[in-house]
Amino acid sequence: MCLPISAERSFLFCKGDQFCGLKSAVAGTRATFYISARDKYDNPATGRGANFYYSVVGVGGYTRVSEAREVGVGFDGEYECSFNTEKAGVIMIRATLGNDIVEEVKAAVAPADVRADRCTTTSRGFPTSTAAVAQTVAIAARDAYGNQLLTGGLPITVSLDGGGRSVFLKVDDNGDGTYEAQYVINSRSEERRVGK
Repeated sequence: MCLPISAERSFLFCKGDQFCGLKSAVAGTRATFYISARDKYDNPATGRGANFYYSVVGVGGYTRVSEAREVGVGFDGEYECSFNTEKAGVIMIRATLGNDIVEEVKAAVAPADVRADRCTTTSRGFPTSTAAVAQTVAIAARDAYGNQLLTGGLPITVSLDGGGRSVFLKVDDNGDGTYEAQYVINSRSEERRVGK
């Protein structure tokens, strides 16, 4: 005799991947988690074709609502769920069985690896600086999707090029994905900044 599936006993889980989406995920990478269908006695509910749904709501208006896919024979009532968002930040995952909530989870999507061409530099000294006035160059490390990285440790270099020479600046790591370099132009000339 098959007992009905219980939303209260069913639960969400990961299969070994720390970035499965239930605690954390990485921007631009598919996150896959599962729903374990259980009856009221906590037994796996296999081959029932349950209507599990899940939603993922995150920053930047990202929303995904989908039906969970039953994994198949030999997986004891497992239903697969996946999502992929390019925006870093906090997301909310909600799984339901019909109208009943199985579980709600808050997770974090971390930025992907740094992409040099997406990093940004700002300074009050660009495009022109006043001679003998200290200026700061701020660099924000970003991933391919424009998300600012949240940790430091990157080998950032900044140089001022002009007048037939290049000067490399000392770069300070703020430890939060931003970096700063200071410079003073001592005489009138054309200088331009180059960040790497």
